[in-house]
Amino acid sequence: MCTPPCNITHSGLNFFKMGNKVKVQKTKNDQYIITIPKTLVELFDIEQGTLLEFKVNEKGEIVLRRG
Repeated sequence: MCTPPCNITHSGLNFFKMGNKVKVQKTKNDQYIITIPKTLVELFDIEQGTLLEFKVNEKGEIVLRRG
Protein backbone atom coordinates (compact mmCIF):
# COMPACT_ATOMS: atom_id res chain seq x y z
CA MET A 1 0.00 0.00 0.00
CA CYS A 2 1.16 3.50 -0.76
CA THR A 3 1.35 6.02 2.07
CA PRO A 4 0.71 9.54 0.73
CA PRO A 5 2.33 11.54 -0.61
CA CYS A 6 3.08 8.96 -3.27
CA ASN A 7 4.96 9.32 -6.52
CA ILE A 8 3.58 6.41 -8.51
CA THR A 9 4.04 6.07 -12.26
CA HIS A 10 1.16 4.49 -14.19
CA SER A 11 1.42 3.99 -17.95
CA GLY A 12 4.38 6.38 -18.10
CA LEU A 13 2.49 9.26 -16.46
CA ASN A 14 2.49 10.40 -12.87
CA PHE A 15 -0.95 9.12 -11.82
CA PHE A 16 -1.57 11.85 -9.25
CA LYS A 17 -0.58 14.74 -11.50
CA MET A 18 -2.79 13.62 -14.39
CA GLY A 19 -5.91 13.55 -12.20
CA ASN A 20 -9.05 11.51 -12.52
CA LYS A 21 -12.60 12.63 -13.01
CA VAL A 22 -15.57 10.49 -12.04
CA LYS A 23 -19.28 11.12 -12.43
CA VAL A 24 -21.60 10.98 -9.48
CA GLN A 25 -24.38 8.47 -10.09
CA LYS A 26 -27.81 8.48 -8.48
CA THR A 27 -29.48 5.19 -7.61
CA LYS A 28 -33.19 4.44 -7.69
CA ASN A 29 -33.17 4.73 -3.88
CA ASP A 30 -31.96 8.37 -4.03
CA GLN A 31 -28.44 7.45 -2.95
CA TYR A 32 -25.38 8.89 -4.65
CA ILE A 33 -22.38 6.77 -5.57
CA ILE A 34 -18.96 7.28 -7.14
CA THR A 35 -16.62 4.76 -8.70
CA ILE A 36 -13.05 4.72 -7.45
CA PRO A 37 -10.59 4.13 -10.29
CA LYS A 38 -9.12 0.62 -10.28
CA THR A 39 -5.57 1.93 -10.08
CA LEU A 40 -6.34 3.69 -6.78
CA VAL A 41 -8.22 0.67 -5.44
CA GLU A 42 -5.20 -1.53 -6.08
CA LEU A 43 -2.66 1.06 -4.92
CA PHE A 44 -4.37 1.65 -1.57
CA ASP A 45 -5.67 -1.90 -1.02
CA ILE A 46 -9.32 -0.80 -1.03
CA GLU A 47 -11.78 -3.69 -1.02
CA GLN A 48 -15.42 -4.27 -0.31
CA GLY A 49 -16.10 -3.22 3.27
CA THR A 50 -13.18 -0.76 3.50
CA LEU A 51 -14.31 2.26 5.51
CA LEU A 52 -13.54 5.55 3.75
CA GLU A 53 -14.11 9.04 5.10
CA PHE A 54 -14.80 12.26 3.19
CA LYS A 55 -13.42 15.48 4.69
CA VAL A 56 -13.30 19.05 3.44
CA ASN A 57 -9.89 20.69 3.92
CA GLU A 58 -9.09 24.36 4.51
CA LYS A 59 -8.93 24.93 0.72
CA GLY A 60 -12.50 23.65 0.30
CA GLU A 61 -11.29 20.46 -1.39
CA ILE A 62 -12.94 17.12 -0.72
CA VAL A 63 -10.39 14.66 0.67
CA LEU A 64 -11.03 10.92 0.74
CA ARG A 65 -9.14 8.87 3.32
CA ARG A 66 -9.43 5.68 5.28
CA GLY A 67 -11.95 6.05 8.10
